[in-house]
Order: sequence, then C-alpha cells, then structure tokens
Amino acid sequence: MKKFTKLAFTGLLLACASTGYAGGGGHADRVCIPVDGTVTTTPIACELILPGGPPSALSSNPWGTVQWLPQCFLTEGKGKARFSGSSQLTMEVVQSLVPEAYIPPPLAPLSLTPLTFPSEAVRSQLNVFTSNAMLTGKIRNYTGTLYTRDTGVITVDITPDGEQTVGQVLKIVGGSPGSDFEGATGMIAVAGQEVGGGAFYTGEVCVKPKK
Repeated sequence: MKKFTKLAFTGLLLACASTGYAGGGGHADRVCIPVDGTVTTTPIACELILPGGPPSALSSNPWGTVQWLPQCFLTEGKGKARFSGSSQLTMEVVQSLVPEAYIPPPLAPLSLTPLTFPSEAVRSQLNVFTSNAMLTGKIRNYTGTLYTRDTGVITVDITPDGEQTVGQVLKIVGGSPGSDFEGATGMIAVAGQEVGGGAFYTGEVCVKPKK
C-alpha cells in the first residue's frame, strides 16, 4: 500500500472525528489511544465463530438486531494494537439519498447490503458490504474483546493469490463485560489487500482510564 493511500484514510478518520462520529474523543472520562499497524483476514466457515451470531441467538449478541449472511473471516492485526478475532457479513437496509420521485421502478425500492453493481457498471468493479467483528487483544496495558460495526467496499476481482483490496471503516460499539474495553468507543480505518493479503489500519480506541 502506497504511503499516500494510508495518509488519505488517516485524513478520512480525522474528518469523521471532527464531526463526532469517532466517539469518545474529547470526553474527560475517556482515554483515546491512537493505533496503527497491519491487518489481514482469511475467509472461513461461519459455524466456527461468533457465538450469539446465528438468528436464533440475536438477543445475546452485542451489536443489536442484525441479519446474518453465510460469510465469515478470521482477522489478525499487528502493530500498536495486537489482536485476533472474527467477523461476519451482515444485511442492512440501503436507501438512496435521491428522492424516490427521481428514481424510476424497479430501482426505487430499498435494497440490502452486500450491495453489488451489475457487471457493466462503471463503479470500478467495487461491491459495498457491512459486517460485525469481535476482536480480542491488547492495546498498551488494556486487554479484552472489542465489538465493531463495519462498512466498506471491496474489489470484485480476486488476484491469482486470492487477494482482494478493501477500504473499510470499523466503528467500535463496546467491549466484553468486565474487561478493560467495556464501553469502548472509537473508529478505525482499513485500506489495502486485507482479504488474503495485508492492509494498513489506523485510528483510535477510547477507553475508561485505569486508576
């Protein structure tokens, strides 16, 4: 990944933080820790991970009510935050910002993610996806499991080595009860050949200060 791409995603993250989307920054009861490093994901069978993920156990999952898709990944990160965990694609409602009066049927009805474009589309052969993740690891002297809700784009084309380029934003929505990450907030941006290869991550994790 070229340096300017990493810097561009850092700029995106800072823009989000300035509008309040990063969460946690600027609160007196929070310590926001900058993190960056590398991350890679590997597709796996869903039944191996995410307890509480299947529809029969939605009430026990930390992300709220979501619908699950049969695609999961193992994730490993190195750098200022060292973690491993799992993620799973989700289905979320997608709505156009253009008034429906300007959108003829059958394009007007709502759609769901993953959002795919027709093969003849001009959107650089990118697909949009949403996912949730459970990431267990250590940041400085803080340990535990972080929960995230994620949105990103991924290339349709897969390289001969099985790599796909991803641009993704992970919003931290909490942590495991009783751990250092309980109630954590923050936002992390990812860019690079995350699936099957390697990508950069950068962002911040906001936690309660240790006494």
